[in-house]
Amino acid sequence: MKRVVFGAQARRDLDKIWTHVAHDSVDAAEKVVDRIERAVRLLAFSPGIGHERPELRGHRYRVWAVYSYLVIYRYGPKTLTVVRVVHGARDLRRVLRHK
Repeated sequence: MKRVVFGAQARRDLDKIWTHVAHDSVDAAEKVVDRIERAVRLLAFSPGIGHERPELRGHRYRVWAVYSYLVIYRYGPKTLTVVRVVHGARDLRRVLRHK
């Protein structure tokens, strides 16, 4: 299993997702964030299961969908780094242009 690191922006993304969903339901917000965190633990065991996206070709990012959100990450021999967690409708090139 790889060590998981959430980048600062990914942590902020999770906070924003929780806040957005919690406006309708705190229970739903907890469920969404929990599901994302469980997916990241799965990725730590099998990081290659994520998908490459055509718009990110040439970069080292992989993507895993959880509900309508995308976990964007990269991994090396010992570490899996979650870079962002964004809604699937977002323009990923724009989201990652500063990375």
